[in-house]
Amino acid sequence: MSQMAANSKRIVRPLPALPGEPSGMDCFADDREALNDFAKYFNNAHLSDVTLIVGEETFSAHRIILTKSSEVFERMLSTKWNGDKKEIELVEEPQCNKVFASFLRFLYCNHVSLHAENTLPILMLADKYNVTSLRKVCLEYAMNHIVPLLSLKDLFHIWFQYTTKCFHQALTAACIATLAQHFSDIISSEEWEKEWLSVDRDQMTEFLKCNELVLP
Repeated sequence: MSQMAANSKRIVRPLPALPGEPSGMDCFADDREALNDFAKYFNNAHLSDVTLIVGEETFSAHRIILTKSSEVFERMLSTKWNGDKKEIELVEEPQCNKVFASFLRFLYCNHVSLHAENTLPILMLADKYNVTSLRKVCLEYAMNHIVPLLSLKDLFHIWFQYTTKCFHQALTAACIATLAQHFSDIISSEEWEKEWLSVDRDQMTEFLKCNELVLP
């Protein structure tokens, strides 16, 4: 199918006319092309109206992009809080400092490159600033490409602990489904005694609800 034909299939949803305008049809340009246009403004001083200081790095940013993507940034940059400030310092966890550039770039172009080392800190930033689209991408990647390959210790100590505290139900279920297959070893092994005793009531409830729970 030609590009013209593909584009024509998107020109089908009529909208009510604006006051004083004749009725028409809602037409869209290519979304990817539009996002690429925004990408050129990432960390670009051109038209930048705020500087973000994160650890030892500084980023030229644009309030309209930040507030469009995050209600947390919208509140943070409101007149009541930092409306007149040209520089804003953000205090992040050390692992989040390292990936902040990737997080910020996503706000401009809706694209991020994920791997086993950066997914969790990027998810932490998505949660903190309530960037729902990035959160969804990170969770799906973690469930499909990280959780199945982790050692049980890393799965329990890192991902299970984080996801249960942040109430990511689908990711919690994925972690527990893997841990449940080794449940007998976890509750009976001296190696796991400290971890097992650290499980709180809500985490225990999630374990007991799992249909894949394996016990002799």
